[in-house]
Amino acid sequence: MMKRYSATSSVLLGVVLLGAVWWVSLSGGATVLPVRADVPVQVAGNGVLTTVEITGTQQSHLGQQPVVFTATIAPLTATLPITYHWQATGQVSTSHVISASADVLSFTWETTGTKTLTVTANNAGGVLVSATHTLTITATPFLSLTTLALDGPATGVAGSPYTFTAQAGPVTATLPITYSWQATGQISRTEVVTALRHTLVFTWPVAGTQQLTVTATNGGPPLSATHRVTITAAPCCSLTGVTLAGPAVGVTNTGQVFTATVAPLTATLPITYTWGATGEPSVTHVISDLVDTATFTWTLTGTKCVTVTALNPCGVIVTATHEIALVDALRVYLPLIVKPQVDCEPIPGVEYTAISVDVGHSQFPDPDAAHDLRFNINLFEYHPVVQTRGLITYGVNEGTPRLVSLFSEPHIPTITEVYMLYKNGGVRASIYPVSFLGLATTPTQIIHAPDRNAVIDSRGYIAMVLYASRQSITLKYGREDGLARFDGDGNLIGGGYVVHLDGICVEPSLLALYEQVEAAGREYLPALYGHQALGRASGGEFRVAIRDTGTLRDPRSRNEWWYMP
Repeated sequence: MMKRYSATSSVLLGVVLLGAVWWVSLSGGATVLPVRADVPVQVAGNGVLTTVEITGTQQSHLGQQPVVFTATIAPLTATLPITYHWQATGQVSTSHVISASADVLSFTWETTGTKTLTVTANNAGGVLVSATHTLTITATPFLSLTTLALDGPATGVAGSPYTFTAQAGPVTATLPITYSWQATGQISRTEVVTALRHTLVFTWPVAGTQQLTVTATNGGPPLSATHRVTITAAPCCSLTGVTLAGPAVGVTNTGQVFTATVAPLTATLPITYTWGATGEPSVTHVISDLVDTATFTWTLTGTKCVTVTALNPCGVIVTATHEIALVDALRVYLPLIVKPQVDCEPIPGVEYTAISVDVGHSQFPDPDAAHDLRFNINLFEYHPVVQTRGLITYGVNEGTPRLVSLFSEPHIPTITEVYMLYKNGGVRASIYPVSFLGLATTPTQIIHAPDRNAVIDSRGYIAMVLYASRQSITLKYGREDGLARFDGDGNLIGGGYVVHLDGICVEPSLLALYEQVEAAGREYLPALYGHQALGRASGGEFRVAIRDTGTLRDPRSRNEWWYMP
């Protein structure tokens, strides 16, 4: 039978746990009072403990030094000091009485297996709290890092990236390794990798001596290495020139876009562009780009001059000018745009072959191509329209001709102007807002057949020449002598892409071959490989139109005609 004791006018001195009974010591001459262990005993007014928590790794290696654990009590307002009692598998029990809400202890195990760690904590509040933590010790021996080297350039230039390499050792060191990098003027970076070698790239924007420090640890003692690099100011790269591209003909009351491009590609930034135009206020842009654009709108007709000057921190000024003829919008038709009548320079190394036409599926065999709007783009009238001078999105069609391959190096060029094509009598030739596109180029630049991921015969040809003249060419991506594919009764049974190019000088031997097969009855037509050279640009702009099953489409469609393969 459990004995009970009573006491009066006594003060609680402490609580001791022995077995399953709480022994409560009272002052005032009273004896100890045994109380059941499952009945909490608290003292009013004391900061009573509620929990203790152990944090630490759950996996370690045999002999790893050290394995550190932290015991943290709650609440933080608990009465101090705290008695922490630690017990761990295969370790000597340890007790700490400290005035802190957390206690830290490390252990080393020399045997493998699952280890159990228990910590109990109590204070004057009279409540004993405990927590348990387990970890697994594996047989792999732990090997600390013993060496760390940091390599990289000793000198550099502001604004340029440089690579630095940290090499830890020995080769048998335990992985993973935590690398912490710190560099002058840079954000600290820490990465954990399963490798002895680690590299990072740093760029310093200003000159000066920069210090780089890397610290590595795999759980053992951390190692550090330091490297210094002297960064000097980047040499100033002066401008050598600027080109100015824009439309040769424009309409009044419509914004005309001009593009300036400076050289070389390594020119020091930023660049100050100052634009001037006849009758217009000057415009200045300071940007970190080799290309700049400006838009001018004139209300009066006549020849206008646009000038751009470019200057970078090196102090060299370069200038370019461009002239544009402004006319009334209602009078800008194809016949008014002057085409240079120059002899086309042959393209070295090109050869052309004619292939047979699929007459059975051509709706109009042996057409009069030179006088047919479907073949000869020069029979249309056209004038600029107020629409976006840039690519837009209509849809996706990965089987289309790729206009990016018009150029030696496939790219999306500057759009100099957007036009609408008109049939005789001023009737719009397309339901789309733009049907003819002006592209920036340079005189004599080689123009290529737009590539497509489909061939029209076993030799790899992708298109036939439906029509060619001195200044324009029409390509059909099929074997039919026409815009689409028809059955014997004239019913449409298949589509067909057609590309019209105007403002170019058709390669003389290709034009001669077309004229030869045209005179012979068009049973054969010249064939082209994808991206095969077909002529040269006549001036600063050439134009392109594109059809799908006879319909003139918007040539600005990014996803249809201008996607990069």
